[in-house]
Amino acid sequence: MRSQILHSSYVIGFVESGLPEEEINNILLPEINSFLEKDKNARLMDDWTLNFDITYNCIEDLVIARKNRSYPNEKYKEVKIHIPIPTIDVVDWGVKPEQCIDYNHQYKTSKYVEVIPVNPSDFKDRVSFIIDVMHIAIKEIFKLGVTVNGKRIINKT
Repeated sequence: MRSQILHSSYVIGFVESGLPEEEINNILLPEINSFLEKDKNARLMDDWTLNFDITYNCIEDLVIARKNRSYPNEKYKEVKIHIPIPTIDVVDWGVKPEQCIDYNHQYKTSKYVEVIPVNPSDFKDRVSFIIDVMHIAIKEIFKLGVTVNGKRIINKT
């Protein structure tokens, strides 16, 4: 199984402001691929792609939506991850409130949505924050498991 990371944003100008998407992908994809290589079902689905759809959003918590449809004709599955981006009144590397499209939307935890608190003030810059929060998201996704075309991919360790 292949993996890829797609970046989008509900923060105006955030991705375009020099966010090093390639650097982030180069750090995170080996971790994702390591989980996939350890899973028997993932190894049997080598023509499938697991897309990690990252959306940067002006919210307080990390949000992971695991219950997304598999697309058997195109052979891919999406996992949606909302990365919280704080405003400058929270941390100096934050964004201006007027950049936020959907400011502080509240997500509810459900069977297929995980809401995980994170503290942006523990980080000195947005890139290290994003990478660390994505590490948390990746571990949580594989700990809980994700179903791709009816087959469960889970880290049992």
